[in-house]
Amino acid sequence: MNYNMKDITYSAMTAAAMNVLSYLTVPLVVAIPIPGLRNLVVAPFYGILMALALIRIDKNGLFTLISAFTGAVLIFISPVILGFLFISGIVADAFYYIFQHGFSKHTRIIIASGLYMAVMAVVGALFGALFLGEMPLGDLFRSTPVLVIVAILCGVTGSLGAMLGIRIGKEFKRTNIMR
Repeated sequence: MNYNMKDITYSAMTAAAMNVLSYLTVPLVVAIPIPGLRNLVVAPFYGILMALALIRIDKNGLFTLISAFTGAVLIFISPVILGFLFISGIVADAFYYIFQHGFSKHTRIIIASGLYMAVMAVVGALFGALFLGEMPLGDLFRSTPVLVIVAILCGVTGSLGAMLGIRIGKEFKRTNIMR
């Protein structure tokens, strides 16, 4: 996990792009009381950005690093956001590290990006209920089937975004936009 200044800068730029996307998309659904929906609207975009970052950097701990940068800005909205971003990053990084010899790089990127978004949906909804009172905990547990569906959709759309990000990254490498 030897990050140089270029890696850190690229990670921070990825986090900035994630924040901009959040600011543009989340307000569109913030009033809809479906747990995990906020994560669903950003999932494909986050998948693209994470795939591009992993193609460019490909070092263990990148999900967590980008999550920390993203959450550092969002901490002013709520420290809870930093918490669930950080947990999602750790889970995705653990998968990415554990299966580094079992799957190809692109397969790991796709699965880890989907996992990142699915975990973010579940932990975000749980943290929202526990710490922010967004909905009573009993209501969250009663809406577990909805949350499971949304988490699966987050995983699928995050993975699809990562697949697109890999294609974009290959094209960027081919044209020397990304080295």
